[in-house]
Amino acid sequence: MTSRSCFLSRSFRILHRSAWLQPALASNTSIPSNLHNRIPSRWFSYQSALVERYMGSPSNIYKSAGRIRSESIGYVSLLSTTSSRSYHVVPEPKGLSLSNMKPNVGSNKNKIRLGRGRSTRRGRKCGRGQKGLYGRGGRMRLGFEGGSTPLYLQVPKRNYPKDLRPLSPLSLFKLQHFIDQGRIDPNQPITIKSLWKSGILKRTPRFGVRLTGAGAEYWKAKVDIKVTKSDGRAADAILKRDGKLTLVYYNRLGLRAHLKPEKWAERGMPLPRFAQPVPVLREYYHARNELGEWIRPIHVPEDVIFLKPQFGKLADNILY
Repeated sequence: MTSRSCFLSRSFRILHRSAWLQPALASNTSIPSNLHNRIPSRWFSYQSALVERYMGSPSNIYKSAGRIRSESIGYVSLLSTTSSRSYHVVPEPKGLSLSNMKPNVGSNKNKIRLGRGRSTRRGRKCGRGQKGLYGRGGRMRLGFEGGSTPLYLQVPKRNYPKDLRPLSPLSLFKLQHFIDQGRIDPNQPITIKSLWKSGILKRTPRFGVRLTGAGAEYWKAKVDIKVTKSDGRAADAILKRDGKLTLVYYNRLGLRAHLKPEKWAERGMPLPRFAQPVPVLREYYHARNELGEWIRPIHVPEDVIFLKPQFGKLADNILY
């Protein structure tokens, strides 16, 4: 269908062939009674403006359809003469609104339905092929080699670390920030329990706290702190400010008793004794304090270095 036939209906093209159309539009006279009832009276308010602007043969109205639309007069829609509303003007929408919003072309795609016949391209086997693991929706896990012994089980373990306890990390920058905010008192001994109570740790420590040297250049407090492990940079920053650093060993039961001693008080039971370090760490945590905890005092930054003991040799009266 051409643009002319899309814009004007067949009924108007019939009237266009009539010789009385032009004088009827200009003078509002000579309208036959059989057609007058089919044309609403409100259309004459539009036709007078059209005739004054575009005088001439009715074919000029066809040519000026684009100009009528560009001047925001509206789309002149002429319906069939059998309808009581034969002629009306649809105003052109201006700008973006909820009435003319629609998704971009190609942004919404229909979901492909499976098992609905071969004409849908996903019928019968649904594109999965003939039986087997992949035809049933299963996938092999990473490292599976079809039932044979995988490679990671064939290779022996070499120099496997013995101490794999995940320690909660704590940086000097974050510790200094909490001290500046007044959430941690530097005049009192800082223990793992006080750190946990202040909220500086992300979660409840299970095995201990590891002090890192991140932000050592901003460290300026003098503290007495007890943690499980520390690196050389953090120890150097604390000792330069005349602070005191002590490494304390806890097993899981001992750390739980250190954090929540009220659990044993509620049951009327005494606190468990602090366990001795494992043989690998006995030379590292070699001293005990007045509370019975196994500790390692740090006097120089090199004291935090853990040297793996030589097995089979006598060290501190302990045979490994």
